[in-house]
Amino acid sequence: MDENRLKELLDNYLSGKGSPEERRLLDSLFESYKGYAPKGEISPLEMETMDRELLFKEIKERIHKVENATHGKTIRPYLRWWAVAASILLLVGMGWGLLSNEKDLNPLDTVVMQSKSTDWGQKSNIVLADGTKVRLNSGSTLDFPQDFKGKTERKVRLQGEAFFEVTPNPDKPFLIETDQLTTKVLGTSFNIRAYAEEDQALVTVATGKVQVFKEKSIKETARVDLTPNEQALFRKTQDTLEKKTVAIGPHIDWKNGIIHITDHTLGEAAMILENWYGIEIHFSNEEIAGCHLTAAYDNQSLAVVMESIARVKGLEYHMEDGGKRVVFSGKCKD
Repeated sequence: MDENRLKELLDNYLSGKGSPEERRLLDSLFESYKGYAPKGEISPLEMETMDRELLFKEIKERIHKVENATHGKTIRPYLRWWAVAASILLLVGMGWGLLSNEKDLNPLDTVVMQSKSTDWGQKSNIVLADGTKVRLNSGSTLDFPQDFKGKTERKVRLQGEAFFEVTPNPDKPFLIETDQLTTKVLGTSFNIRAYAEEDQALVTVATGKVQVFKEKSIKETARVDLTPNEQALFRKTQDTLEKKTVAIGPHIDWKNGIIHITDHTLGEAAMILENWYGIEIHFSNEEIAGCHLTAAYDNQSLAVVMESIARVKGLEYHMEDGGKRVVFSGKCKD
């Protein structure tokens, strides 16, 4: 593997564009780092919750530093690459074989990963190899191993939102990785909402106990412990992780087909309904988008929900493009 290939793999991984094979290769790199990092530098807790993206970003920074250090100097390309590799080895503390040749990976040692995705307007039920049940919300993706045999932990990765009912196993913790958080449980039920386009990530507990970690650096971790009716709130732009008490229903009722809209503007409500039904909602004027709405819809059709909003707010609406586009007009009653 040459320098450009490694940088390509890192870029693809960090941007979410990597193929399953590329992700498995870098996951193997990450696992090797966890297994061979110098003793005393990283605690077992940090090892369990370490963020792959954080590690790979640091590898890229090491490459960049070596590039700057050798810029303008007469040095053979393969020697320059060995300098980059040496810098990486200092970071990951592992053998050269994995980086020097991707084909050296033993297929028997490679975890077989599966992936399940839902489009907007769709939901899906997944049962993992250990019996854990997952309800995947619209516009979400879950990556998970085919089985957990031979592993000391059960680890999956989520983009979007899902409700988990984890099969208890005190000897094998269950970890859910999102872009910036890791949630660790032994056996419990909880909801995770972590859409890339939203500024907030939420972990809400229904039963049992949950630990939520936020990596600030490889050696510094923020953590909150949650019990039923408690929620971890991570604000991406502020890089803060906090705990609060919440009413559980509005955060998990989606899995039973119930939509909660609590004092949202119609503009905000439109985003929720667009994702739920897989449609587009438009307003004929800006005043309508600023009108407020509080409502709950229990397994109602799109037509019923649109009619209810129009009636409550004194608006008119019509559907276009075969029901895929809804347009509201008139003067809103707030």
